[in-house]
Amino acid sequence: MKRNYFLLALLTLTTAAFAQKTIILNGGQFGNPSENVTVTLYDPLTKQTTIIDTIQTQSVQEVLIDLPLALAFVAAQDSIVTYDLVNQRRIAASSFPGPSTKTMAFGLNELIVGNWYGKSSSNLYFYNLFSLNLVDSVPAVSKGAKSMVVSGNSLYVAQNTVNANFTDTLGYIIEVDISSKTVIDTITHTGYTEEIGELILKRDFSGFYAVNSGSNTILSYDFGSGSATLNSVGADLRVGNRSQYTVHDDTLFASMNNGIGSIDLSSFSVLDSNLIDTVVTAFTYDTTNGTFYVTQTDFFSFSSGRVYDRAGNRTDTLQVGFSPEVVRMYYDQFVGIDEEAAAAEVNFFVYPNPATDFIQIEKQTKGSASFRLFDQQGRLVQEMNLINQSTTLNVEDLPSGLYFIELSTQQKRFAKPIIIQ
Repeated sequence: MKRNYFLLALLTLTTAAFAQKTIILNGGQFGNPSENVTVTLYDPLTKQTTIIDTIQTQSVQEVLIDLPLALAFVAAQDSIVTYDLVNQRRIAASSFPGPSTKTMAFGLNELIVGNWYGKSSSNLYFYNLFSLNLVDSVPAVSKGAKSMVVSGNSLYVAQNTVNANFTDTLGYIIEVDISSKTVIDTITHTGYTEEIGELILKRDFSGFYAVNSGSNTILSYDFGSGSATLNSVGADLRVGNRSQYTVHDDTLFASMNNGIGSIDLSSFSVLDSNLIDTVVTAFTYDTTNGTFYVTQTDFFSFSSGRVYDRAGNRTDTLQVGFSPEVVRMYYDQFVGIDEEAAAAEVNFFVYPNPATDFIQIEKQTKGSASFRLFDQQGRLVQEMNLINQSTTLNVEDLPSGLYFIELSTQQKRFAKPIIIQ
């Protein structure tokens, strides 16, 4: 069995029932150079807010959370910073060579960061996932990278022109080979108008959506056929980043009209055009408790945080700082172990690694157990009760990439990374 000690030394896993926290990234106060980005954690159970760090810049664009590793990657204009969510501390930082960050994605052991505007080439950068050392860029990416998704070894990037008012105009989508760092395809649609918006990977990994606020449409792209269909949405979409939508099952909760609404992604029909009736800067949805965390700001004189239930009723307030621009949920009860400790305590083995067609899972502990397979972005791919001492998992239809297998007993949970080729 091939072992990756470096990854496993960083691996963190739950030992109790999952709980959730909210990460809030506050930009600085416009016109006040002494107010900078703060990274804040909010615990919905205790209602306590903790500021864990300050980044010396005045705008923040994105946070990307690696659930199996319990790491948060923050893009804040000219900086990329990594946080250990277990110990709530900064562990790495790097400068960003473009005018402003915009979006991020995971490659194999790499963090991919897009530049938004101001450059005519090299708008895509690759960093080492753990050290944040700059690895490479892609000169052929000629327009700002507003949004992107990963499928196997392919990165799909929205390409738009950004005008003087920082509004995206007519664009297209490129496919980048992650290994070679080259552009290998361009996706366009003849009936399309205005900007290519936020790209969202489909629930079954068969393709992606592009949520386009300029034309109030959703583009649906299928990886297998290479076809794209454009669907009109009967609402005024206002989705400009990942903190302005959440997907739960086949429901897209999104900033629209003058608040938050919902769309059925299986039919592209509006379920509720005004679920929460308030102006929204950013929001996230707690799928476990059916709760929305919503922030508002004008970036210089006013900011607020509010909590709403699934019916749209305001139930509480949320402490925020200046310019709360990014909000995201994450699981918070973690404890770190390495492979040797896991093997000694539960005798949990996974092979072959890397895998192509199947994964063999073996346990030598007594009693019942179950396993779950997560992709690198923390999404649950498969789960099963492990009745026998060993089982075979078919993975030939899964996109290639880094995954994590979590084994759960009645007392504890352990996990191991595995690469599917």
